[in-house]
Amino acid sequence: HGNHRFTKNGLEWLSQTYGTRHGDIMSNPSGQSRPPAPIDTAPAATTSRLKLDPAAVGVPGWTGTLTLTTSDGGEIIVDKELLCSSSKFYSDMLSTCDTQRVAVDEPRETLELALQVMRNQVPAKTFDELDGSCWEMYKRILVVADKYDMPVVRERCEKWLVSRCLRGKVRCSDFRFQEVSVALEWLILCQKYNLRCLGWYVAYDLGTQLAAGIWPAGMGNSVTECCQGITDPEFLKVILEAVADSVRAEKIASASRRHARSQVQASQHVANVAQAIAQPAVAGLGGGGGMLAAPPAILDEHDA
Repeated sequence: HGNHRFTKNGLEWLSQTYGTRHGDIMSNPSGQSRPPAPIDTAPAATTSRLKLDPAAVGVPGWTGTLTLTTSDGGEIIVDKELLCSSSKFYSDMLSTCDTQRVAVDEPRETLELALQVMRNQVPAKTFDELDGSCWEMYKRILVVADKYDMPVVRERCEKWLVSRCLRGKVRCSDFRFQEVSVALEWLILCQKYNLRCLGWYVAYDLGTQLAAGIWPAGMGNSVTECCQGITDPEFLKVILEAVADSVRAEKIASASRRHARSQVQASQHVANVAQAIAQPAVAGLGGGGGMLAAPPAILDEHDA
């Protein structure tokens, strides 16, 4: 719309590419973008689908502590029960062998962040809106959660990031990434790790920024190139809904501006007419046309 670079051809490309395969992603009967139902953001003892088997408590491999040797030479001592209840990878491994030490490929800092989430402790700067460094931190945590099959870690990461997007509100569609390239990267991550709720906010932000003509650096204004990594039909639909909402908002704002201009022009016209009427009367009071040679010294309210 206007001079923005999210062109009609771009919308048609999205519709043709994904509309036939996954249904009509252009349809939006209510005309409003709808975020998914909010997930519970209150801390819980555990939200993992992988529960600790009571029969396994106390058996070799599930009790005691385990030393994790990190890639940068560090050592972290972790409770085996906590680790097995959060990670199917370690649950399967420690159920078959009673080892006391395991080497991992991650640096100490990244692994400690994942363990912090296992303990249901929110990482620092998660809710600091002036600091965007938490997104990079959470990306590292999600990589670990995916590698070691940690659903509880993934779910908690999504809860806390959605809370950051909501900023204390029940519903919010004005969340913004500072860089559109970061939004694109995170939408692909949401698609990869199946973060449906977080993906809605990221997709809506991406669509809003693209509609405003803000594009990732190095991608020019090609919708095809920008969205080539996004294949999820629901996320694509949200992007298009965000674009449609931006177009509607622009039309409303444009109509309001036109109305305001017409009001100003009408007021100016009335002022010009009043001035044109007043000028001959003032000239007559100055002595021309048989009028009074001079105005009265005191004008009453009616004369004024």
